[in-house]
Amino acid sequence: MKKNKEGEVRKQEILDTSLQLFETTGYNKTTIQVILNEVGIGKGTFYYYFKSKEEILDTIVRNCFLSEFQSLKKLAEDNSLSAIEKINTLFSHSHEKCEYKRLQLKSRISSILLDEENISLFFKYTKYFFREAKTSYIQIIKQGIQEGSMKTTSASKTTRALLYNMIHQKASLEKKIKKEKDDK
Repeated sequence: MKKNKEGEVRKQEILDTSLQLFETTGYNKTTIQVILNEVGIGKGTFYYYFKSKEEILDTIVRNCFLSEFQSLKKLAEDNSLSAIEKINTLFSHSHEKCEYKRLQLKSRISSILLDEENISLFFKYTKYFFREAKTSYIQIIKQGIQEGSMKTTSASKTTRALLYNMIHQKASLEKKIKKEKDDK
């Protein structure tokens, strides 16, 4: 049992160090060798936990957003709320109950993905976010149609427009924050 705990600690150390390096050095400029040197491990240890640098970023992103997708699904399935109440909850972000640490992590991930060199990664994770959130949003919009509080002919198209708008607004805000930081 102790070995498992040590393994999880080592894996988290690789993730934390990699995130720090992705931020400071840039994702593309951070090589596996740089990660190995910074963590102080050999290639065998690295490849025991991860297949690639991309798998590290995948793990960081998925871990960060997993609880949000679970909360979103729970919200969509909550029969005590109307569709409008659910939408209001989504936009107020009260369903996230994000602690400061998680908000910082999301901001750090965004700064990596919004770097111009990483545009393909940004689109990859946008698709991931869309795929994971789509079903819950469609469920909420269909509920709104049934309740008569939403008027649309396609819950799927409305969901697509809503999610892309949210992603665009988030990206614009993060870029603005990054620019203001860089200007200081």
